[in-house]
Amino acid sequence: MESEGQRDRAKSMWMIAILASVYLNGELGHYLIGVVSRNMAQDLHFGAMACFPLSQTTSFQFCAQANTSSECVSLQPKLSGNESSHFCKWDYSGLGMDYQILAGPSFMAVFTVAGVLWGLAADKFNRVWLLFLTTVIFSSALAATSLATSFWHLVIFRILLGIGVSGCSPLAAGMICDSFHQQERGKAMSVYNCGMYVGYGLSYAVGIYVTAADIFGMGWRATFVICGIPGLVLALLLILTVDNPESPEVEDPSRPNSRRGSYSASRDASYSAYESLHSVSVNAKEFDDVSAPLLSSNHSGDHSPWRACLSPVIVLLVLAACLRRSAGYTLRYNSALYFQVYYPSYDVGWWLTGIYCIGGVAGSILGGITSDRLVNRLGVSARAIVLAVGQLIATPFAIGMLYLDPPMAFIPQSIGYLFGAMWFGALFTILVELVPPSIRSSAFGVAFFVMENVGGNFPVVVEYITSLIDYKTALAIMYPGELLASSAIFFVCYILLQKRRR
Repeated sequence: MESEGQRDRAKSMWMIAILASVYLNGELGHYLIGVVSRNMAQDLHFGAMACFPLSQTTSFQFCAQANTSSECVSLQPKLSGNESSHFCKWDYSGLGMDYQILAGPSFMAVFTVAGVLWGLAADKFNRVWLLFLTTVIFSSALAATSLATSFWHLVIFRILLGIGVSGCSPLAAGMICDSFHQQERGKAMSVYNCGMYVGYGLSYAVGIYVTAADIFGMGWRATFVICGIPGLVLALLLILTVDNPESPEVEDPSRPNSRRGSYSASRDASYSAYESLHSVSVNAKEFDDVSAPLLSSNHSGDHSPWRACLSPVIVLLVLAACLRRSAGYTLRYNSALYFQVYYPSYDVGWWLTGIYCIGGVAGSILGGITSDRLVNRLGVSARAIVLAVGQLIATPFAIGMLYLDPPMAFIPQSIGYLFGAMWFGALFTILVELVPPSIRSSAFGVAFFVMENVGGNFPVVVEYITSLIDYKTALAIMYPGELLASSAIFFVCYILLQKRRR
């Protein structure tokens, strides 16, 4: 029995490694556009235009004073002594509404809808095969992006990328929850979510340095080929080495070492069993009786497990997640461009890669471990306090990132990102523990639909706020501002969960 348990543990850990790697690859492709957008825009001619220095001897601020093409090319430093030379050029900046649409809505329009469909399919079909399909789709879309010759080609491939990446988390979350006990889920989800942070961090190194290397004369196009090929390899590893975990119909909270209850009854019957077990608190350390109020509507005759998802606690959790997601997307779509605009001569590639890889991974794991330890003492509500405190601490450091010059800006950026990254694993673990097992994958798909529609598309207003004020202030409102707002709502969720527990 011990050796069988060790084999199951090894299989679960290998599954996590493959799932995290797939997620890493998908998120690398997802955020790569924010790093290479200027190169793409200057090649394919889309988005806003601005005035740039022709050489490093001319300052960016000198050229940025021009608002039109004619003003740009006519700019000359005083006492240049060379009236026939041009010091600035008018070119595509990689910003503008075209870029914001390409980065956000063109991806999110299908990402959100497809995420729901993948979640529904996961409750009916083999999740490993579904994840194999999603990986092949997004990997092929990434490689095909290298062939784009117009803006609309990029939109089409971006849509296909969204369809593929949207299946990763709804499918993986259900597999992880079926493989780990409640006390281990926070760590397991955090390890999985490390893929997102490493993928995002690597997008800076790949986007900046592979493009600069101009491999085979392909420039920015080589980055998409390099990102697409590993995904196809991972898809094969997934289908050959990972088994689809059996979905538990019931978890017995009175048994700390038990993960499964095997029931062959219908979904309604299994839900009734879930309800009967979770309607009372068996042990405060093993189970939080928050589930009972969430499911109390079933006693009035409505046996739909979806009623649990309409609880004020879950609604507020999703609202806070929308704000936090929007803050994250604002940073990820604009971080590289921010430094290109304000500090064009500063090489931020390895700085940003290190900060987002190390800080993201450390924060994700810290959040999972902290919430797992606290949940044993305080119940599920402990995860909400981890969410709230992490975002509150991150807020002032996020402000410091925007108002200090590099390299000093990287210090608060590192600290803020570490605490900010604590949210993702803890959030989805708490959602898992608040919804019935029979609809977990479907509920994840719906949660993703709402989160990504709001959080993924809202950063488009950065362009509008920039036109009213300036780019830096727009980012300050949309990044640290939303971190603070999400923290406040997470605190409210903690209070509600505590009241339910009593």
